Amino acid sequence: PRGEFTLVVAGAEKQAERVWSREEVQAALQTRLSGGDSLSAAASALAGVCGWKKKEIYRLGIESDTR
Repeated sequence: PRGEFTLVVAGAEKQAERVWSREEVQAALQTRLSGGDSLSAAASALAGVCGWKKKEIYRLGIESDTR
């Protein structure tokens, strides 16, 4: 008899990406804020590339602003 079958293959494993240092994140955050981004927008954009969570970047931005 004819039939169908499904073959499930795992995707490629994520390679370990380099997590940015606090100084690198602060510099990139300042650049985006100077360019007109809101803190929330800047944190979202950076979270996708630096290895930090959005709320950590947002908190860093708030702490930097109060200093």
